[in-house]
Amino acid sequence: RFVGTLMRKPEGCLVQPDGSGSADPITVDDVTAKNAREKDKVVVEILSYPTERHLARGVIVEVLGKAGRYESEIASIIHQFQLPGEFNDSCIFQAHKAATEYKPENIRDRDDITSKIIITIDPPDAKDFDDAISLERDAKGNWLLGVHIADVTFFVPPGTPLDKEANDRGNSIYLPGRVIPMLPEMLSNGVCSLQPDQLRLVKSAYITYDNQGNIVNRNYRNSIIRSTQRLTYQQVDRFLKGHTKDIKPEVMPLLKDMDTLARIIEKRRDRQGMLHLDLSET
Repeated sequence: RFVGTLMRKPEGCLVQPDGSGSADPITVDDVTAKNAREKDKVVVEILSYPTERHLARGVIVEVLGKAGRYESEIASIIHQFQLPGEFNDSCIFQAHKAATEYKPENIRDRDDITSKIIITIDPPDAKDFDDAISLERDAKGNWLLGVHIADVTFFVPPGTPLDKEANDRGNSIYLPGRVIPMLPEMLSNGVCSLQPDQLRLVKSAYITYDNQGNIVNRNYRNSIIRSTQRLTYQQVDRFLKGHTKDIKPEVMPLLKDMDTLARIIEKRRDRQGMLHLDLSET
């Protein structure tokens, strides 16, 4: 199957496949069967392959809409690259069950760090928040950086339908104005998202830095957190320039410490020969 744009030529109807300017067009018969019109995006199934004298011949099996329109172009990409569609019933059932049965107050054998100041920093349009940050000083005066990553495995046990589907998908796919998620959104945007003031399960990675920015220790824990505030990169940038609007008072010292440690690490990396790549925006 190919996706392309329907064209009317004197010799008949042709579909020019998407994705490559060098691909030969495909001749199609009886375009009225699917009510296809010129300049529609269509899905074509090949009936016979091209020869030295003849173009490939196919039949239109689906009309995606007028070429150039958002819905048509997105549908074209999905068909062209065989991207996954909706989750099947067993995956939806498993996700719904995991989300509705989640009772964080009953979970044991995890570090309870809900009293720590922990924040997320993401783009303004982010829908799911999968990692959070904490930063403290230990008894020796070293920096203790905590990176807290949403513990998705708690909700998706190995070998289950959702685990197999996520394995097939491999990742979420970001298209203009649309996301095809690796996991149903009731998980990715729900109980697996580190939303403020919500009890959430995480894998915590702790990295200890000395005052020269060198790593002196690492360890890892299963934890439960309660994010203090959801911030955007723009908010943090404005705060570091002196604008405190919309930043919770208890978060301000954390952001200042984060900036201090970031500069210490950058100086250490500079001393070690860090490369700076100045690339133009796409």
